[in-house]
Amino acid sequence: MYNRKPPFEDGFFPMKRIGSDDRDMVDLKHLARMIWRRRNIIILSTVLCGLLAFILVSQITPTYTAQSSVMLDPRKSQVTIGPEVVSDLDISDQVVVSETSVIQSNILIESVINQIGFARLENLDPANAPPSIKSRIKSFLRTLGLGKTPKPVTAEQAERNKIERLVYVIRKNLKVRREGKSFVISIIATTENPELSMILARTIAEKYIEQQLETRQNVAKQATAWIEDRLKILRKELEEAQAAGVRTRMANLAADGTSLQSISQQLFELTTKLSDAQAERTIAEAGLKQLQLIVQEKGITKAGTLLTSPQLEVLNGERVKLTIEDGVWARNYDETHPSRKRLRSQIDVIEAEMTSEVEKIIEQRKGEVQLAQAREASIQQNMDRMQERVISISTNELDQEELQRKTNSARLAYEQLLNRLTETRSQEQLQKADARIIEQATIPGAPSAPRPKLIAVLGAMLGMAIGFGTVFYLELSSASYRSEDDIENDTGLPVLASLQAGEWDNPVDSYLDVMYAPNSEYAERVRQLRTSLLMQVPSKKAQTILVTSSTPNEGKTTTTLNLASMIAKSGKSVVLVDCDLRRSGLAKEFGWDMTHGLSDYLDDACDLQDAIYSDTHMPFDILTSNGSHAQTVDALSKDKLAEMMRMLEQVYDVVIIDSPPILAVSDALMLAQAVDSVVFVVRWHETPKQAVKKALSMLSDARSRPAGIVFNMVDPKEYSTEFVGGYSYEE
Repeated sequence: MYNRKPPFEDGFFPMKRIGSDDRDMVDLKHLARMIWRRRNIIILSTVLCGLLAFILVSQITPTYTAQSSVMLDPRKSQVTIGPEVVSDLDISDQVVVSETSVIQSNILIESVINQIGFARLENLDPANAPPSIKSRIKSFLRTLGLGKTPKPVTAEQAERNKIERLVYVIRKNLKVRREGKSFVISIIATTENPELSMILARTIAEKYIEQQLETRQNVAKQATAWIEDRLKILRKELEEAQAAGVRTRMANLAADGTSLQSISQQLFELTTKLSDAQAERTIAEAGLKQLQLIVQEKGITKAGTLLTSPQLEVLNGERVKLTIEDGVWARNYDETHPSRKRLRSQIDVIEAEMTSEVEKIIEQRKGEVQLAQAREASIQQNMDRMQERVISISTNELDQEELQRKTNSARLAYEQLLNRLTETRSQEQLQKADARIIEQATIPGAPSAPRPKLIAVLGAMLGMAIGFGTVFYLELSSASYRSEDDIENDTGLPVLASLQAGEWDNPVDSYLDVMYAPNSEYAERVRQLRTSLLMQVPSKKAQTILVTSSTPNEGKTTTTLNLASMIAKSGKSVVLVDCDLRRSGLAKEFGWDMTHGLSDYLDDACDLQDAIYSDTHMPFDILTSNGSHAQTVDALSKDKLAEMMRMLEQVYDVVIIDSPPILAVSDALMLAQAVDSVVFVVRWHETPKQAVKKALSMLSDARSRPAGIVFNMVDPKEYSTEFVGGYSYEE
C-alpha cells in the first residue's frame, strides 16, 4: 500500500495543451476584461490628474507673446567695379545660426535697454519683485547681526547691476528661432505686459538692423584709414627696394669671375665620374663580401675550389688527383698504411697552399675596394668644391632676382592700393544692412500661456497612462495564479480540469446543481476530471484518490463531492471518505442522521461497515464524522489507515478521500502516501503562489507525486478561453 513512486524520479511531467506554449500571444478579450474590471482605477487617476493640472495651471500668471521677423537678404547689389570693402553675407545654415546668436547677445540687448529706458522696464527688474523666502531669511538674520551686511555700492555700480539683471531677464524671456529652412528669423518676446512684449520685439529687431549697418560703415571707415597709412609705408619701401637693386648688381659684377652655365657643365661631368666610381666601388665590395661569406660558411678550402685563379686551379687539380688515389688505397687498407699516410700528408700540404692562395686573393680584393673608395672620395671632394661655387653664384643671382621681385611687388602693391583707396572712399556712403524687417510686432490680444484646457487634457492623459500602468502592474505582480499556463509552467504539473465558480452557498448546492443539471458546463468539466483520473490506473480493480489543497476555502470538498458523483454515474462503486476530522461538516450540511462515523471507527467504537453511511438519494457511500472530532486526529495512524484502505478497496471500485489542507495540518501528507492518485486543488486568483509551491514541496518530501491540478472557482468571464458555454443534448 505504501510502495509509492518517488515524486521526482521521472520528474514532473507537464502535459501542455495544444497552443499553450505560445506565451507571447495576447488575448485581447482577456485584456479588455482586465481593464474593465479595474476601470475605476483608470477613471479616478484620469480625473484626479486632469483636475490637479487645471488647478495648478490656473494659479500661474498669464504671459503675452509678441513677434517680429527679420529676413537675411541673399540678394547682392554691385554699384562699384572693385570688390566690396565689407562683403555681403554668404548666407548658409551656419550664418543663420550665428545671426540668431547675435540677436540674443548682451551687447544688443543692452542697447535695447538703453533705448527703451529703465522706466518702462521696472516691472521686469527682479529687484522690484516681492522678496523671496530666502531673501527674507537673510534679511532677518542681518537684523539679528548673524548675516553678512552687504557692501555699499556706487551709483555707477548700481546702474550696472540693474542692466545686468534686465539683460538676464530679457534673454530668459526672449526666443529667437529660424523659420524652417528659410532665411527668416523670428524674434519672440514674452512678458506679463502685452504692450511691453510688443515694444521689446520691435526694438530688438530695429536695433539688430541698426547694429548691422553701423558695423558695416565702421569697417569701411577703418579700411579707408588703414589704406592711407599703408600707402605711405609702401611708397617708402618702393624707393628703398629700387636703391638696393642697383647696389646688388654692381657688387655681383665685381665678385663673380665666371658664368653659372660653365660651372654647371663642369659639375655635370664630375657627377658622371662619381657615378662610375660608385659603381666600381659597389662591385668590388660585393665581390669581397661574397668571398668572405663563402669562407665563413664553407671554409677556405671550399672557397679555393670556387675561385678562378691559375695557381688555385693547379693546386685544386693535384688535390683531386691525390684524393682519388687515396680512395683507391682506402678500399684495401686503413688510414695507418704508409701509403695512405703519405697521400694524406701531401693533401694537407696542398690544402695549406690553397688556403694561403685564397688569403692572398682576399687581401687583393680588399685593396681593390680601398682603391675604389679613395677614387670615389676624391671625385666627391671636387664635386663639393664645385657645388660651393655654384651655390655662391646662384645665391648672388637669386639675391639680385629677389630684390628685383621686391621692387616690382612694391610697385604693384602701391599702384593697386592707390586704386583701392579711391573705391573705398566711395563705398563708405553705399553700405546697407544684410537683413530687413518683414514683420513688425503687434500688441497680443490674448495670453500665450498658460493654456488651462490643453494642460488639463494633457494632465488627464497622463493620469490615464498612470491608471493603465497601475492596472498592468497589479495584474502582472499578482501573487496568485490566473491561467492554466501560469500554474503549469510554475509547478510542472498538468491541469486536469478548470472548474468555474458557481452561485452556490455551500457544497450541497453545488452537488444538487450537478445532479439536476448533469449536462451543464460545470458538470462536463467534472467529467473531464473523472476521465483523467480513471485513465491513470486502468488495469487496477480498485483505485484510491486523494483530493487536497494548500489552504482552506479552495473548494476542495465541493470538488470531492461532484467527482464522487460523476465516477458513480460511470457505473463504478464509490465511497467518499471525509478525513477532515477537525472540520467535518458534510453530515450537518446534508442533514444525515448517522449512528456511527469515521471517528467512531478510528476510536474502535464500531466496525468499518457500521461507520459507512448510505444515502438513498446519492449514488455513492459516505465515510465521514458527525461533527468535529479533533481528539480523534491522533488515532489516524499509519497502520489504521492502511487497514481501512485495504478493506475499502475490497468493497469499492474507487475510494475518494477529502483531506484537510496540507499547510494547515499534517494529516494530508500521511494520506497522500496511502493512495494511488493525488489531486491538488488550487483556487483561481486566490491561492497564493508561495502557498502552492510550499504544499507541493511538502508532498515531494513525503515522496508523493500529485497526478495533476484542479483549477477551481474560475471566473468564466475572466477566463473565456477555457469555457465555451453549455453543451447539452437536444430534446
